Amino acid sequence: MGDGLVREALDPMRKKKKKKKKMSADLEVDSKDVIKLLMQFCEENGLGKTYEALQEESGVTLNTVESVDGFQADIKNGRWDTVLKAVSSMVLPSEKLCDLYEQILVEMAEVGEMDVARQILRETDVLRHMSETQHERHARLENLCNKTFFEIRDAYPNGANKEKRRAYLATQLSTEITVAPKSRLLTLLSHALKYQRQAGTLPDTARYDLFRGIVHVHSEIHETHPTAEARSIKFSANVTPECAAFSPDGFFFGTGSLDGFIEIWDIETGKLRTDLSYQKAGKLMMHDTCVLCLNFSADGNMLLSGCQNGVIRVWKVSTGVCLRKFERAHSKGVTSVKFTRDGSQVLSTSFDGTAKVHGLKSGKVGMKEFRGHTSYVNSAYQNESSTYLYTSSADGTVRIWDFRSLSLLSTISPPSSHSLSDPPAYFDVISIPHTEFVLLCSRNPFIEIFDTTIGKVVKTIRSGKSSGGDFVAVAVSPKGEWIYCVGEDKLLYCFHYAKEELSHTMKVSDKDII
Repeated sequence: MGDGLVREALDPMRKKKKKKKKMSADLEVDSKDVIKLLMQFCEENGLGKTYEALQEESGVTLNTVESVDGFQADIKNGRWDTVLKAVSSMVLPSEKLCDLYEQILVEMAEVGEMDVARQILRETDVLRHMSETQHERHARLENLCNKTFFEIRDAYPNGANKEKRRAYLATQLSTEITVAPKSRLLTLLSHALKYQRQAGTLPDTARYDLFRGIVHVHSEIHETHPTAEARSIKFSANVTPECAAFSPDGFFFGTGSLDGFIEIWDIETGKLRTDLSYQKAGKLMMHDTCVLCLNFSADGNMLLSGCQNGVIRVWKVSTGVCLRKFERAHSKGVTSVKFTRDGSQVLSTSFDGTAKVHGLKSGKVGMKEFRGHTSYVNSAYQNESSTYLYTSSADGTVRIWDFRSLSLLSTISPPSSHSLSDPPAYFDVISIPHTEFVLLCSRNPFIEIFDTTIGKVVKTIRSGKSSGGDFVAVAVSPKGEWIYCVGEDKLLYCFHYAKEELSHTMKVSDKDII
């Protein structure tokens, strides 16, 4: 499957570069690599039984981790539950597995957990096999488990100690693992389709049925600003909505409320969607405290939610099942939450003044942490290449970070006309589709357009008001033709991006907008 798509994508390039035809013809894909792609897809999507079947029938192993450094750190710090979970799906040399389980057994004995140590010795396949092949080594461990006290010299002969053994294990096991980019199968398929688009065999405005090889061409949609309210969702008097989000395809519209409930609505009728069986049965997705932010995955299948007590949950929208819970993602309320560009991690910001990255697959909290703002952080934006992170804060700055090293690269301050002692809060950073520009959104009657290629604000679009119309929320149309700002004056401002002008305003609420 992968081989055919790659070859199909490269065919037009062969015609243009006949001199390199022989080199292109030699391009081949190892069948084991295709199986690894499928195994990674299964692992990332929770298809455990399929993963095991592929591994058993093919003999191919996928010894991958999210980070070699992180894997080594888990071993050196004795986080054995995490280590065992990581190696459970790996195929490792028996001697290295013996070393691993031996170290865990020794450390259980050291802290007085003799029953656990004996259980590991008797019930672990690799240590049972040791009793048949390495009698003396197994007898030493058995003697260690049967003692009423722990003797370091018995556990670590030849001058070794716990730290040295852990470091040795980390080095040895790291030679058996690799780090592979996330979602490789989908990425390669996407690249193959992009080659076909560049070669002219697929139109830019196509939706491609990958399985059947059919191109669905939709008519070009002309974007225009709204002129009237399309739909209204009514909440009961004791329910206060705190946040709302559309899925990227517009199929789902979700709201989060003060009472902790998350609801998915039918935007055509303004009523709760009853085609979702859990909602029909009255079993809503929910948090224990107020829901402050929502965000859908790129395919709309998953929903992220963050609440007032710093908890983040990952939901499967079709079933309402909580797939992952980050219990202590932040020490205070979560102000924004979204998936990283590759969909493998969760990016969040908080009233605690930080932005953090959490492992979607591993469940690890705070794999990366960006600190430096002097007030709460309202949002974070990751650029398309995932090299930079922009964070907007109530301290009146937008900070630009190196996403990999976590180092602060630049700080964007408010325009000089503002008092530096009380700068307006920046509440969002939003990309403009198909451009290198982002919007810097602050509590002002204007928005700044920032050129990411030169690192400067190059344009400012204004509402025309000097006071009473500071913006509180901003959105960009799907094609980037329109910028919509909602002001504290309860008006929606519609700016035409290319013309850099205010084209329309309309009242959107009788009450204050949050």
